[in-house]
Parts: sequence; C-alpha cells; structure tokens
Amino acid sequence: TSIQDIVDVLGVTKGTFYYYFKSKEELLMEIHLRYIEDLLMSQREIIEKTKTAEARLFDMVYMLMKHIEGQGQSARVFFREMQHLNEEHLKDIFKKRDAFRLNMNQVIADGVESGEFREDLDVNIVTLAILGAVNWSYHWFDPNGA
Repeated sequence: TSIQDIVDVLGVTKGTFYYYFKSKEELLMEIHLRYIEDLLMSQREIIEKTKTAEARLFDMVYMLMKHIEGQGQSARVFFREMQHLNEEHLKDIFKKRDAFRLNMNQVIADGVESGEFREDLDVNIVTLAILGAVNWSYHWFDPNGA
C-alpha cells in the first residue's frame, strides 16, 4: 500500500500524513503498539478483578475475541504485517506480545496449582494452543454468524 493510497482512503493530504508520521513503518508501528498495549491493559484488568483462574482464562479469551471482532482491521495488520517492522520495532512488539503470553501462562499455572485445571496439563502448550486458535480467528470469525 502506498502513502497515496492511505491518504486517499483517509481523505487527507500527504502533508497531513507526514505531519503525524515520518514513514509508513512509523504508522505500522503505531498500529501494532496500540493494539498490543490495549490487549495488555485489558488483560491486567482481568487479572486484577477476576478471582478464579478459570474465570480469568475465560475472560481473557472472550476479551481477545471481542478485540478481534471490534478491531478487525487492526488485528489483521497486527498479525499479517509484523514482518514489515524493523528489528528495533520488532523487539518492542515481541516483548509486549511475550508479556501477554506469559500472563496467560501464569493464569493457567495458577489454575493447575489451585486444582481448577488438570494437573497433567502442559501450561506452555495449552497457552500456545489457546492463543493460536484465538489469534487465527480473524480469518474465520464472522460476528453475524454467516
């Protein structure tokens, strides 16, 4: 996508675009940061407010699905366009993405420890399976049920 394509869709000039962003990559990074930081904030709220590990995990999955439903375009950009970020930007995104994964990991580990989840669960595999299924939902999820 060219800068011209972006400004045409937005109905602004290239000058306006460059006033706010130095490059397409800076815009891409901003989309990535907003998406993952919003997820992390929502996840922290769930962890702080929800009592049981089972409820925290349910709420996290529900929250992720609602984000993908409500922010479908940002989700697509987040999952599809990450390879276009430079190494420095990728490090920041990976750090935040890993924090989200590790928080979910801890919720599942807490559930195993409390007896809410089976003790034979491999916490890492379960976390990755959940995230894989939910993150891929931007391909198949239709909020209208069609």
